[in-house]
Amino acid sequence: MNNDTSTAAEQMRAVDAGATAGNEIGRAGRTHDALYGSAVGVLIAAMLAVVVFVYPTHAPWLIGPSTVLYGVGIGVVGAVYRMRRNGTSRITAQRYKVGFLLTISLYAIGVVLSVLDLTLPIWFWIPYIVATALPMLIASNLRPAREH
Repeated sequence: MNNDTSTAAEQMRAVDAGATAGNEIGRAGRTHDALYGSAVGVLIAAMLAVVVFVYPTHAPWLIGPSTVLYGVGIGVVGAVYRMRRNGTSRITAQRYKVGFLLTISLYAIGVVLSVLDLTLPIWFWIPYIVATALPMLIASNLRPAREH
C-alpha cells in the first residue's frame, strides 16, 4: 500500500514538472514571437525613413548601404526566428498577419507620399514613420487572456 502511494506521488510530481516545462516553453515562444514581430515592424519603419530621407539625396554611398542593411536585418531576424521558434499559436499567427498587413500598408502609403513630392515637413514624417511600426509592435506584444 505504501508503494502505491509513493508511485502516485511520483506521478503527480512528474505531471507538475511537465506542466511547468510546458509553461516555460510557451513563455519562451511568446517572447520570441514578440521580439521577431517587433524587429520586423521597426525594420520596416526604418526602411521608410530611408526612403523618405535618404533616397531623395540620390547619394549612392548612402542609398546602397542603407538598403543592404535593411535586407541583412530582415534576413538575420528571420533566420534567428526560424532557429529559435518553439511554436506559434493560431491566435498569435492571425494577429501577426493583421499587424503585418497594416504596417506594410502604412509603409506603401508612405512610399507613395514620398514619391509624390509633396514636400511634407519633418513633423509629419517622424510620427508617420513611428506609426508605421506600431501595428506590428502591438500585434506582436499583445496577449489574449487565453490562447488555444
